[in-house]
Amino acid sequence: LADVEIERLLTSLRSALLRHIAVLDDTPFLISFQSSLSLHCLANEYVYFETEEDQENLIGLQNRIGEAISSGHEPKLTEILCLASYRPLDAFPWAEPLLSLDRASELRDRALLQPALEKEMAQSIPVLKEICDQVSAKVRDQYEANPYPRWLDTALNPRQVSLQDYLSSQNIRFVPLQLTTDVSPHVLIAGCGTGQHALHVAARDDQARVLAVDLSRSSIAYAKRKAEEAGLSDIRFMQADILDLGQLEESFDVIECVGVLHHMKNPLEGWNVLVELLVPLGLMKIGLYSACARRDVVSAREEIAALGLRGSPADIRSLRSRIMASHQPHHQQLRMSRDFFSMSEARDMLFHAQEHRFTLPQIKEAVNDLGLAFCGFSDTVLVRDFERWASYSEDVFDLDIWHQFEEDYPDSFRGMYQFWCQRRV
Repeated sequence: LADVEIERLLTSLRSALLRHIAVLDDTPFLISFQSSLSLHCLANEYVYFETEEDQENLIGLQNRIGEAISSGHEPKLTEILCLASYRPLDAFPWAEPLLSLDRASELRDRALLQPALEKEMAQSIPVLKEICDQVSAKVRDQYEANPYPRWLDTALNPRQVSLQDYLSSQNIRFVPLQLTTDVSPHVLIAGCGTGQHALHVAARDDQARVLAVDLSRSSIAYAKRKAEEAGLSDIRFMQADILDLGQLEESFDVIECVGVLHHMKNPLEGWNVLVELLVPLGLMKIGLYSACARRDVVSAREEIAALGLRGSPADIRSLRSRIMASHQPHHQQLRMSRDFFSMSEARDMLFHAQEHRFTLPQIKEAVNDLGLAFCGFSDTVLVRDFERWASYSEDVFDLDIWHQFEEDYPDSFRGMYQFWCQRRV
């Protein structure tokens, strides 16, 4: 629920329930509401602000629950649900055998059973090579602690289309490519995170052979579980650093790398590794941060440095509270981002271990240096806006003209530069 006023309401209700939980009746209505609230807080990874009184009351609640269990009694379900709205239940060894959680089965499944399954799955994920690059290791550690992004529903499109038909629908200019095999395009998702991107690609074309790699085993385990839930168990998952992908000894018809390269020590070095994996005339989708569109984030990161915040959950909650109370324009702009409303996404947006930002002239130079041809942006709504602004239809493939457009409309690429390019023969 990406809404500040709703968050304030739910935060106040959660705090009131905690203060009075010892005297509240275990009614079906209360259990229903608490279950929903706990599921929501689990989904946003407990990003809501906690007062000192909340933390003191929470210690008391944990002690009461622990004493009840130690004496052989089942705690009240309302107490368990109250705790679950502040902390992940799988952090407590006593939670799984509680019979009372059968009355909150969705919370039991998502808070206990699914994390346990992901930990089991993580053990079987193949590893290309131990991650040695220091920046890659820092980024990996961030996403191990906060797999990104957390999501529940894939919203998969069941309509199957061939790769050629899909590319033709993207309104991009490219030379038709010869697939590595006649019917099975080989696709690499470089930096798959928690898998939403990879699942969409696999669902779009059931003939595609999809390899999805990421630095974080926790993120991949989440992706693997969601893939199996969606019946897409043919996706190959692997833990790997983009810098090491040359060891795969594979080539790909399509490589999609969105929101990843700008978190590397040297994005162009990683980009070059991917280019070397493309077949001649292979297509590549890239997503990079815009320096212009990220100016509000840059201002916030300067404030974070001045405040000495390090990106812990407490730091993230504290910063969000300051931003929610602020009337400064760049803070108001940050509150409009969906990334503001969960712990992993707020950390990714404001506290990332490594971030580069680009301009369109820099991207044009990189595309040329890497032996690629710019094929067009993937945001069809933005492209239509550009076409109404531009003088000529061919301007849509000219990054210099796009740079002029962004100077006129500096918020155009808040969702990153996402574009297609093709490897020249």
